[in-house]
Amino acid sequence: MPASARAGGRTGRAWRRRCGNIGKPQCTRTVPTGRLTVAGKKGPNSITFKGRLDTGVLLAPATYVITLTPLNGTGLAGASHKLTFTVAG
Repeated sequence: MPASARAGGRTGRAWRRRCGNIGKPQCTRTVPTGRLTVAGKKGPNSITFKGRLDTGVLLAPATYVITLTPLNGTGLAGASHKLTFTVAG
């Protein structure tokens, strides 16, 4: 990441439901839940996520998918990456 950068992500809860007609196998559907933004520093970054989004909402125990997108100081986006994580109850 460049020196003045931030990373943002949109979280979505992963639901296992039937997709399509009866008799079809289950699939995983992602329902949007919020946004998470963190300040970055030059080079590799890591964070400790405590289950709260930017709005202060605490995520319920479930499996979630987050799409992480790095942004440089001018707001240009880099390559996005998806990550699955579980909030334990």
